[in-house]
Amino acid sequence: MRSLLIALMGFVLLISPVSGENVDFYIMQVTPEKLVPGETVELNITIANLGTDYATYVHAILDPDSKSPLSVLGGKKRYVTKYAAGGMETMYFGVITQNERFTLSYRVYVDRDTPFGTYQVPLRLVWRDEYNVVQSETLNFGVTVAGEPEIIISGMNKTPSRLYPDTEFTLVLTFQNIGSAKAENVVVELSLPPGITGERTAFLGTLERNRHATSAFSLKVEKDAEEGAREVGIRLRYTAEDGTRGELERKVELFIYKKDAPRLEVAGLDTSPAKLAPGMSFTLSVQFENIGSQDAKAVKVELSLPKVLSGSRTSYLGTIKQEDTSTAIFDLEVSPGTPPGSYPLELVVYYLDEKGELHREEKEIAIAVVAPAAGTRLPWVAGGGLLLLVMLIWWRRRRGVEL
Repeated sequence: MRSLLIALMGFVLLISPVSGENVDFYIMQVTPEKLVPGETVELNITIANLGTDYATYVHAILDPDSKSPLSVLGGKKRYVTKYAAGGMETMYFGVITQNERFTLSYRVYVDRDTPFGTYQVPLRLVWRDEYNVVQSETLNFGVTVAGEPEIIISGMNKTPSRLYPDTEFTLVLTFQNIGSAKAENVVVELSLPPGITGERTAFLGTLERNRHATSAFSLKVEKDAEEGAREVGIRLRYTAEDGTRGELERKVELFIYKKDAPRLEVAGLDTSPAKLAPGMSFTLSVQFENIGSQDAKAVKVELSLPKVLSGSRTSYLGTIKQEDTSTAIFDLEVSPGTPPGSYPLELVVYYLDEKGELHREEKEIAIAVVAPAAGTRLPWVAGGGLLLLVMLIWWRRRRGVEL
């Protein structure tokens, strides 16, 4: 009797539920292994049943308590389904047999401000065992949140825009971080070609993602630099957030133009007063503009006058810089009785270039003399008539006395 009781107890133990201990889930693979802040990716989790029994009605919940930096798009719960031969999706009880693998896919977003590091993400699995008892287990897997800087040269300009020998200029470079992580301790170094000197290093500090930074270098084209293209090497060094060092090497091209001699052109002409009449004194102003590529030094203007004009003939202007202007002034007078008309005047301009060589340019201008207005003669006529009348009266009285 006792033997029969022991046998019955063993049979009961054999058919009792084992609380799912014969189903053993393991996470075999997670892709991608590295996630980037601010990006949305498809997270694939491959799981295997390495136990000795099967599981049914399997479903999973990713990060059920929202403890990880992942935001799940489209719901956290996923059911394990299979496909029939006709391609129709069916629950098929979600059966996972021994040694079978299945993959869960979640579309997740990593918050942009997530610090770099490795995070544990919980995945809760729920299923029914062979006795139709609900079982659950929480598996944890790690994801690495990290990124890499990627810096490009997004802009370059220089002031002035055209470079000549013996010219100082500013080279401005703009850098942009289009990568997935900030770059720290950013240093820019220039490799200057022969003929160009000046600053070579600039410190930009930290360049955040999707941000710009500029560096300005004060440079100079040497006086004896030859005409033609020059390559300036640019080397940018930085430290990534994970401590690794990176660098960028690029080249930009500058062109040195031949420096032509100064060239002075008449840019304006004025007289004061505006209308010139015979016998009138006036001021002649002639404006000169330097349209050359050098400064004109010790500028002197000599004026050749026709016979109907007289006055000063020389004006000293000093230095006229590139694209600058200066005015020569002459105090003149129109001779009385000058007929109305246009009178040409010849100008000879003398100046030195930056090498000390003397240059001479001839220019020609013209001024107009108009006839005096009719009204300007009346006072003289009236005055002369009055004088004649006074003289006539005086003459008659004197004659009467003598008579």
